[in-house]
Amino acid sequence: MIDRFKTYKHILFDADNTLLDFTRAEKTAFEQTFHTLEIAPDEDIYNLYVEINHKLWQSYEAGEIDSTAIPERRFRELYRAAGLSSDPMAASKIYQDLLGEQTWLMPYAEEICEYWSKKACLSIITNGFRETQRKRIIESKIWPYVTHLFISEELGVSKPDPAFFSKTLEIIHCTNPADVLIVGDSLSSDILGAMNAGIECCWYNPGKIAMPGRYSINYEIDKLEQLER
Repeated sequence: MIDRFKTYKHILFDADNTLLDFTRAEKTAFEQTFHTLEIAPDEDIYNLYVEINHKLWQSYEAGEIDSTAIPERRFRELYRAAGLSSDPMAASKIYQDLLGEQTWLMPYAEEICEYWSKKACLSIITNGFRETQRKRIIESKIWPYVTHLFISEELGVSKPDPAFFSKTLEIIHCTNPADVLIVGDSLSSDILGAMNAGIECCWYNPGKIAMPGRYSINYEIDKLEQLER
């Protein structure tokens, strides 16, 4: 629960699976891609894709690979592992275009953005591809409440690197990290990033999973509406 006596001037919201329903967007775009290619979508193949994609993004967050390698590499690895014979590069392009059309929101995302936009400067911070993320966020219902959108590909650095947050604070003209609250679902990017940058954070944990001891948070919620209290 948010401390009622604490005043934040800036709220930095993560995008995917915090405000935007990326799980639904990802599955929808994947199924549409396979329909376009006239390949029967298979749940096992989708789950394999999710696993491969997740590992690649973890490598990106750790600074081991460049983000530009992810789109093609995840489909190349998927096609090889699943024994698919069509062109993985074509699938990658179709998928990325379709993903940009998915604007599903998490429950209460629009309402909580409207609520906080009246009390603070609301920004979105996301690791992702510029064209895809901009399209999804700008065309979503939360966009009217957002004052800044920070995408790792545009900043040249990704969460959880402290430089991502120092650049963000510089752009929003914030000199005091105590005025900022980061809200996100990812321990490895949002929460670790907040810890690295010395910024208070709220972990959005709808699955109510146990938090590993190496992380430190200020608040924890399992529903976005709890941010009102």
